[in-house]
Amino acid sequence: ADLRGFTSISEGLTPAETFHFINKYLQCTAPCIISEEGFVDKFMGDAILALFGGRPGRAVQAAIAMQKALVSFNDEHRASTGMKQVQTGIGIHTGEVMLGVVGFKGRMDTTVLGDSANVASRLEGLSKDFGCDIIISASVLGMMDQDDLQGLHLRFIGKAIVRGRKEETSIYEVYNHLPIEAIQRRDRTLESFEAAVQLYST
Repeated sequence: ADLRGFTSISEGLTPAETFHFINKYLQCTAPCIISEEGFVDKFMGDAILALFGGRPGRAVQAAIAMQKALVSFNDEHRASTGMKQVQTGIGIHTGEVMLGVVGFKGRMDTTVLGDSANVASRLEGLSKDFGCDIIISASVLGMMDQDDLQGLHLRFIGKAIVRGRKEETSIYEVYNHLPIEAIQRRDRTLESFEAAVQLYST
């Protein structure tokens, strides 16, 4: 997950205000990961890298909760500072990674290594290009069971060649967090939308 437009936001803040802003944002969104039994590997400035131990349904629910929490954060932040609302892009992928320790005697840190983590990061980057808040890969969808899919609103939005990979990746937008009118609008046009995307992708 990554905060969009953070550079432009921070330009109008002092260093102390910037730290306060980031910490308030993380306090608002990161607990959603813990609530779904996720593990926060690290905070990278305004970005969050989290793992869910082979439970993609939990990751998707955490992403939805984070986007809903962001609405409250924006309302509170806008009321207290007058600043425009912020957006977060989230990319979710599944696969093998290795969690380990890197560094040297004087400084060590845990990190995640593996292609799957890179793909998730690339999907997060694509979320802005596709005008989505949450993007999941086909492999995530394929690992979700019926309980995970119950009540989930999603649609196929295309195929993308993720940087560093040769094969295309099918990607889907999850939109449970949107206002009910937006959800209903997407649901009504789902069949024709996906048919058009399929034609464009072939």
